[in-house]
Amino acid sequence: METPAYQHILHPTYPDSAAAQGQDPAQLMAQMLANWNTGLTALHQALTHPDQTVPLVPYGTSLAPGDLGTIPEGDLPAGLPAWMRSDEPWASRQGATPADKCATIVVQIPADQRPF
Repeated sequence: METPAYQHILHPTYPDSAAAQGQDPAQLMAQMLANWNTGLTALHQALTHPDQTVPLVPYGTSLAPGDLGTIPEGDLPAGLPAWMRSDEPWASRQGATPADKCATIVVQIPADQRPF
């Protein structure tokens, strides 16, 4: 049995969480995207029978507007409310200390997304 292709990549929230510790957000974003490019290159090369041959276009040192988009409904769990799929922020970490912020997530439905 062949071992499936796998690459460890940094989570998309990495620049924000690491910047909270005082590091440069732009440098962290560039680091994350370089990590993604390395991982995506390895995965792209591992595709032996792609449905369609598409060139891999690497990220730059920051996200471009075209890099951001709404996640398609079919890629998310069935029954997820529309407000969770919106581009509006609906969850935040709150607390007086880093430990409190790590342990406290406040979810609030955006006012224009409330069905009531």
